[in-house]
Amino acid sequence: MKRLPPLFYLLALIVSVSQAQEIDTIGYSLKNRSIKVYKFGIGDELICVVAGIHGNESNTTKTAYEIIELIKNRVIDVSDKSIWIIPEANPDGLARDRRLNDNDVDLNRNFETDKWKPTYVFFNNVLSAGSAPFSEPESICLKTFFESIKEKYKIVALSVHSRGDAIIPGDNSKFNMELLEILRKNSSYRNTSLNYDSYGELTTWLSSKHHIASATIELKTKTDAETSEIKKIIESLVKVNFASTIYGSSFLDLIFQCDNKDDNRKKILDTLPDAARNNIKNKKDKERFFKALDVIKQDQELVLLVNKTNLLQSNYEPNDLVILTKEFPSNKESFQLRKILLDDLYDMFFDAEAENIKLSIISAYRSYYTQKSVYNNWKRILGVKQADRVSAKPGASQHQLGTVIDFNQLDESFGKTKEGIWLYNNAYKYGFILSYPEGMEAKTGYAYEPWHYRYIGKEAAFVVYNFFENSLDDFLNWYWNNSLDY
Repeated sequence: MKRLPPLFYLLALIVSVSQAQEIDTIGYSLKNRSIKVYKFGIGDELICVVAGIHGNESNTTKTAYEIIELIKNRVIDVSDKSIWIIPEANPDGLARDRRLNDNDVDLNRNFETDKWKPTYVFFNNVLSAGSAPFSEPESICLKTFFESIKEKYKIVALSVHSRGDAIIPGDNSKFNMELLEILRKNSSYRNTSLNYDSYGELTTWLSSKHHIASATIELKTKTDAETSEIKKIIESLVKVNFASTIYGSSFLDLIFQCDNKDDNRKKILDTLPDAARNNIKNKKDKERFFKALDVIKQDQELVLLVNKTNLLQSNYEPNDLVILTKEFPSNKESFQLRKILLDDLYDMFFDAEAENIKLSIISAYRSYYTQKSVYNNWKRILGVKQADRVSAKPGASQHQLGTVIDFNQLDESFGKTKEGIWLYNNAYKYGFILSYPEGMEAKTGYAYEPWHYRYIGKEAAFVVYNFFENSLDDFLNWYWNNSLDY
């Protein structure tokens, strides 16, 4: 059955809840659509539900409106609490069934948190988090709203999303661990993390900056309202004294017992290719492997999967590109690379020089359009079929990431030189991995390139070299197809 556009789909519900105790407009979107809060109750302990911050998650908005209807009809008893619900935090995205707002910004990455970045990686796609925290009118609206009430109420905030089948605390604060325990006991959501970059999220901002107990609730599907689950959660919170049970807790951090850590680790290990699983031989290997995964999650832009079928957009450009100084030998003065790798690159050059290994950079960052010119030139010389073996089409080049270096000479014989051998055996120690190894053309789609190294960070490089038998392609495909499920 054809799915109705979100606005038509929700219109009847919006009309039916117009008799809520109080409806306030707290701000406006880029397109001047109103952002409303529906208020019930007069208690000083407040349950605040925010839905629809991602416009393509319209089932969260439908769930919110159905909860409003249940409260209005006294199916849910507010008791001595207050319950406020914001069903459409991103009304422009909802109108167009899009995750982002009309500035193409993910509003749920536009809040000020530690390690905030203007871009983030979401399932191998680079999305905008805004030009700065609170660059968007919708996030400013929520900021102003929460800051205006935080001194008046003892708040529990729930941010509803889909679809991850999870309850994720805003951070690991003791009050959030208490909240997490309550929510897990009164719902059937399985997970407590989804292993993607979450800096800039609403709940993280609320928890870390304002010490408000908060959690993200990920519904189980992208299409269906889950009103009964959210109803159970709200009803359980109505019975809890926030001051004594959540905020007055003296329990130690419960994150490890709540996360089902051992079960999750076993699931992840079971998804590994046979060779990688066999290379993780003991407890020490397992600890190193999972420590590396934790580090990798902090900057997933370093491990983007870029190949013939996973393309970068034409406007993708790293925001920390710098021009290389003369301390890095090269055949050109204007090479650019990402700043994040320079310290490790310097250490690699220094250690190589100490062993009389002479490294030189002959290619680095290329824009989408530079790569287009390079590819077209190879196509003119070799024809399409052969060009596709030796050069990437625009958008498919790792060079566009700003983390790839071609060393010394573009010839297969480089792999047999002392420099080529040294790089193969040592580059991973500095965070660099050979992208296109010998004998891997069927997997990578490219001929052997012993000069082409990509920086992915020391922890990721250790995993690739030691557990994935130096196959970057195998690791990246596994990581993006499996590890994010847990």
